Amino acid sequence: MPGIISRRRLAAAATLTAAPLLSAAAAAGPAAAQTPAPPAYSYVANDNGNSVTAYARDANGNATPAATITGPATGLAGPEGVWVTAGGVFVSNFAGNSLTRYARRANGNAAPAATIAGPATGLGGPVAVEVAAGTEFVVNFNTNSMTEYPAAANGDVAPSATVSGSATGISEPDGVATDTAGHVFVANSGTNTITEYARGASGNAAPIATIAGPATGLAGPAGIWLDTSGDLFVAEFNDNSVTAYARGANGNAAPIADISGPATGINVPGAVATNTTGRVFVANFGGNTMTEYRPGASGNTAPVATITGPATGLAGPAGVWVPLPAWPEKGKGQP
Repeated sequence: MPGIISRRRLAAAATLTAAPLLSAAAAAGPAAAQTPAPPAYSYVANDNGNSVTAYARDANGNATPAATITGPATGLAGPEGVWVTAGGVFVSNFAGNSLTRYARRANGNAAPAATIAGPATGLGGPVAVEVAAGTEFVVNFNTNSMTEYPAAANGDVAPSATVSGSATGISEPDGVATDTAGHVFVANSGTNTITEYARGASGNAAPIATIAGPATGLAGPAGIWLDTSGDLFVAEFNDNSVTAYARGANGNAAPIADISGPATGINVPGAVATNTTGRVFVANFGGNTMTEYRPGASGNTAPVATITGPATGLAGPAGVWVPLPAWPEKGKGQP
């Protein structure tokens, strides 16, 4: 994707030499703190800060994170995606070409419990991750592919499935989501499309549905999220907006909601999520903020809360996760 998307990827690579945002505890040494992080917490992957920050449910303003994973032992390198289950905090590292997993309550300079990396993995600039039904789904920006791994995988492991090839329609993928039927959705920033794949798809598999066309309003689709009704929310990286599409949308489908305009505070959104009450959370890569909107929000609507300021630790927020209806995995129940 030209323009903003390309600059975003360059920013990710620059994090390899950027000074990490160390807490006082992390700076003291490699020991990692264990901080209570109940399911109500939201998590943000900070691409330009090489960190993952967690915030309380009611966080607003210049809020200090409840936990911050950061430091040389973490292996974080341009983190762009984050997903949380009872099994841990899963992160996709674009600049590090790796997937790291941390203990559920990790804090500070915490070493990962597992790292997927190496030539056998098929990773090629992993930008987004989702974990469902014991599988880690990852989209790879540099290789136009979606790869899958067992959630417990570690080391230089081959993917259990790879969706890649000319028939797939995958083009500079920037977001991934799954539904309760096991279908996988991919946001393609290179072609301004959302493609959907059947459960178990692998190889050069054609999508079973594609949202594309001028009526869709898609403009650099980045992070995507399915709410409890199956509606699809999309962070429009190149349009400073969030669009939503009805469950089952296909073709040149107009959005059922479009959060956009100067009052929204949306600034180069990298990711979007919705919580159990329908509130919408947006990670604003360009503004170093996370904004929150009421259920059903659309148009030029002001956020009901905005996490912003130097105490927040937000630095190029590119990924966001909030608790799911059946936390921590769809259909898996409570931790």
